[in-house]
Amino acid sequence: MKSKLMNFSHSSLAKHPEYYKDTLRLIETSLHYNDKNHFEIDFYPLMNPNNFRNNHILINNEKKVIAHIGFKERELIIEKKTFPVVLVGGICVDESLRGQGLFKVFFEECLQSYIEKNALILLWSDQSILYEKFGFYQAGSINQMGNNIFDFKSAPEFIAKGSLDDKETFDEVKSIYKAGIQDKCLCLVRSESHWNEIHEIKSTELYLIKRAQITEGYFFKDKGEDLSGIIHEIAFRDNAEYYLDRLKEYQIWIPEHKYNKYPGIKNLYTCFMKIGSHELFKDLIFSYTNEAIEILKIEQNKVTFSFEGGTLELSTANFIQVVFGPGRAQELSKLRPLFIGGVDSI
Repeated sequence: MKSKLMNFSHSSLAKHPEYYKDTLRLIETSLHYNDKNHFEIDFYPLMNPNNFRNNHILINNEKKVIAHIGFKERELIIEKKTFPVVLVGGICVDESLRGQGLFKVFFEECLQSYIEKNALILLWSDQSILYEKFGFYQAGSINQMGNNIFDFKSAPEFIAKGSLDDKETFDEVKSIYKAGIQDKCLCLVRSESHWNEIHEIKSTELYLIKRAQITEGYFFKDKGEDLSGIIHEIAFRDNAEYYLDRLKEYQIWIPEHKYNKYPGIKNLYTCFMKIGSHELFKDLIFSYTNEAIEILKIEQNKVTFSFEGGTLELSTANFIQVVFGPGRAQELSKLRPLFIGGVDSI
């Protein structure tokens, strides 16, 4: 199968930054971006120069970029323990070369560089049949609260526009994220550099939830072409239910089980998930389930594990969903929900 790549050079933007604009043009054409939005802004964490070593490209003999797959290395945090994971995005192949098996070989070759270093590989797509062939399965569960698109002109009086350009606001948002999301969910670590990358996603709007000049919460809305009209991250320092009651008409994404009072009108999955390193994945599951699940064996499409004194066996897809959702096992319903914010997803 690797013979399919013989006429192409597999490289990266770190080695060939001169192909950046061509790569961006290919991505935006493949994803049908309109002229008003820009992939390099919506997905700045993926496309910024510090990540160029993880922007894989295929170059043909005419020095043309014909495919791109981007990876972003992050960490999931469970209380104080972290696990390496990698996010995948910006996946595209030149239209004239699709259907020839090129993507399969290129994707599998790229994945080999990350599988043994990470507990999980995560990506976002509406092509479930395609990615299941590579061992990716729907995972996590998000509830959308309402149907209406938030409009600041008719917003409740406790909503104010915010900007991460303001240092005091930036510090408040980081603090609320830690209290309202990181301390309550299975989520990605946001270091100072990650927050600085989020600052550069200018296609996302920040709003603050205020009471007597005190910031009690915030939310991010929109993300250019990607999440238009959606409030894709909302967090509170306190009084979450009070504010959600007053915002529930809007399209707000909240993790399933985080606010049980709000079942939502639409249930969505969080991402596609693939097992990476077997040892790292075993350790993650053992920690995440508070030692309730111990994985005994991982095979190509099967996970054998011990739970409540018995030995069980599930398909990989079912195991992932039993633990993380959608359709999480009732016995695990008190675990922290999986949350990957819209500004983190690529």
